[in-house]
Amino acid sequence: MSKGKRRHDKKGRSEGQARFVQFPYWLLETQAAWDLSGTAFKVLVYVLKRFNGANNGQIGFGARSGCFVRDPKTGKLQDVPIGIRPRTMSDALAEIERAGFFVCTKASTFDQKRRTKEWRLTWLPADNKPATKEFVTATPIPKAKRKQKPGRHTALSTKLQSGTPLYGPMTQAQDTLYKAAHRSVGDTDRAAHRPHLVTIPGAADVLSKARALAEARALATSAARSSALKFPSTVKAQAKPNSSGGADAA
Repeated sequence: MSKGKRRHDKKGRSEGQARFVQFPYWLLETQAAWDLSGTAFKVLVYVLKRFNGANNGQIGFGARSGCFVRDPKTGKLQDVPIGIRPRTMSDALAEIERAGFFVCTKASTFDQKRRTKEWRLTWLPADNKPATKEFVTATPIPKAKRKQKPGRHTALSTKLQSGTPLYGPMTQAQDTLYKAAHRSVGDTDRAAHRPHLVTIPGAADVLSKARALAEARALATSAARSSALKFPSTVKAQAKPNSSGGADAA
């Protein structure tokens, strides 16, 4: 049984088979491919989608580019966004270029004839020249680690656990009262959040002690806070010089 001839469009492309994007195994098994971020690899896929077999070195793709989709009504190609912001797209293109997967052959212009950047894929031949494969010898760029800033609640919890005063300098008696109050907070929380207390004998006594500790905690914390707020003003009043030029006696 003989096969019929395939139909071709005006550009010579076959209309009988579905088109696809192809990555060779050896490219995906390189260290440069492993080090690419997910966003950069996604952009690389859509850049490769614009390669038609003869335009390597003239593949246009910029920060606002996306996926070419043919409109079923008009038959024209539309550049549909792929869910990446222009700033993120620019960073991804720069990452791919640093990794050596493509090289910019023409810079973008913003004059009357606005043109996007054009790229050459380095693992494919271009202009009757062999592939250069810069990604094989490219130096991997170390990724900067983001420092996570401690939140307000984390900083407050650290202060409470270390016994650091929250309201300025304290005397030894005030500091002792402050630490005792926050120790009672921890004891109360540990006692109140034990789920097995409701199933063992004496659970009512433990819960009543927890309520008592909570009341003591509230009183101690209120006393420590009021004393701590008054303490700095007392120090300032003691350090104020008198009319004769000396400091007031304590």
